[in-house]
Amino acid sequence: MSVYMITYELHHDKDYQKIHNGIKSLGGCIHCLRSIWFVRTSFSIPEMHEILKEYIDKDDSLLIIKTSHEWDSLNLPIPCKTWLKHHL
Repeated sequence: MSVYMITYELHHDKDYQKIHNGIKSLGGCIHCLRSIWFVRTSFSIPEMHEILKEYIDKDDSLLIIKTSHEWDSLNLPIPCKTWLKHHL
């Protein structure tokens, strides 16, 4: 399984719980910053895109990036940092 960063921007109908539920449906995940999640999943990027577009409006923005093992952070919440250390 790979780890992906998912970030979004909801423009009009800001139903955050809806997109959060969609992200959680993909696999093990952590909500690190306001609109940044990391997900460990066997889904491909196109598969995640197809799934998540059902949880957002057509004018909302969505970005999915496959992560690498190299990373660093500053003032990241401890649970997020711990999750990343374990999964990356």
